[in-house]
Amino acid sequence: MVSKLVADAEERMKKSLEAVRRELATIRSGKASPALLDTVRVEAYGQPVPIQQVGSISEPEPRLLVVQPWGVHVRQVRHDLNKDIKAQEHDGRIPEDEAKRLTAEVQKLTDRYISMIDDLLKKKTAEVMEV
Repeated sequence: MVSKLVADAEERMKKSLEAVRRELATIRSGKASPALLDTVRVEAYGQPVPIQQVGSISEPEPRLLVVQPWGVHVRQVRHDLNKDIKAQEHDGRIPEDEAKRLTAEVQKLTDRYISMIDDLLKKKTAEVMEV
């Protein structure tokens, strides 16, 4: 019985230690760490999610973090629309030339929004990295 209590206490203490490690990793020490962004949440899919779920985080220099968004939602919209265009073409509701034109237009729109997301990210990165 006593050994079970001690084992339970040790497990709880391990969890406390990990919590402290996570908290300390977010403290600035003159060196950028991806852990600094662990508590950052962004709007995606209509709800706040951890930034790690929408992009990759790298540390190219000791005082620089780079977040490269995957642009998943924008690309998902493109995928859904292209699927709809192909279905309409297959059903004969739009001709092949119109389907190709629409697909190209959707790609241009996707590229434009991915570029805007990249610009927002660059601005936010510069804002976060200001000392």
